[in-house]
Amino acid sequence: MNIENNSIFILVAPSGAGKSSLAKALIKKYNSIFLSISVTTRNKRLNEIDGVDYQYVSLETFENMKKNKMLLEWENVHGNMYGTPLQPIISALNNCQDVLLEIDYKGAKKIKKIFPNLITIFILPPSLYELKRRLQNRAQDDNDTIKKRLQNASKEIKYTRECEYVIINDIFNDALTDIEQIIRTEKLKFRVQSKKYFNLFKELGIFDI
Repeated sequence: MNIENNSIFILVAPSGAGKSSLAKALIKKYNSIFLSISVTTRNKRLNEIDGVDYQYVSLETFENMKKNKMLLEWENVHGNMYGTPLQPIISALNNCQDVLLEIDYKGAKKIKKIFPNLITIFILPPSLYELKRRLQNRAQDDNDTIKKRLQNASKEIKYTRECEYVIINDIFNDALTDIEQIIRTEKLKFRVQSKKYFNLFKELGIFDI
C-alpha cells in the first residue's frame, strides 16, 4: 500500500466525545472520503445499523479474521473486541481515495507504526462534566458502564499529546469545520501535491529528472 498518493485520517476520542457523529457528518458531506467500518463482537444497539455503524460478528468470526490476517489492528475495548478490516482500506487507497478511521488510541498507535505519515486528530470534550452528561443523555449504557468509560477516558485523553491535531468538540458544526480545514491543509502539503501534480513539478524543474 502506498499512502503518498492519498491520506489516512484517524479520529481518536474517548466514548461520548462525538467522534462517530463527526465522522458520519464528514462522510455525508464528502462522499469521496472512504470511511472504514470497524468489526466488533459487541451487541448491536437498537439505533445502529449493521454495516453502517459497525460490522457485527461473532467472537469465532473475529478470531478467524485475526488468524487469516484480515485485520489491520484489533483491541479489547470495554470487554468487547474491535478491529479494523484491512482489505477495504487497501481497495480505497488503490482507488486514490482518502481514508477516514474512527478508532481508540491503542488502535491508532498500531496503525501509526504501519503508516507513519497518517494524520491523527484527537477529539476532546469541552469538560469531563459535559462528557459524562453526553454519555448519560445518549442512554446507550448502564451506570456501571458509564462509570467505566469515564475512568478509561482519563487514560485515553493522554494520547492527545501524540496527535498532530486536537479539536475541542464544544459546538458540533465548529468541530466539523475544524476537521475540514485539517484535511484541506494536509492535501496542500508538498508530498501530496508533488505526487498529484508530478508532471507539472517536473516541467517546472522542481524535480531534477
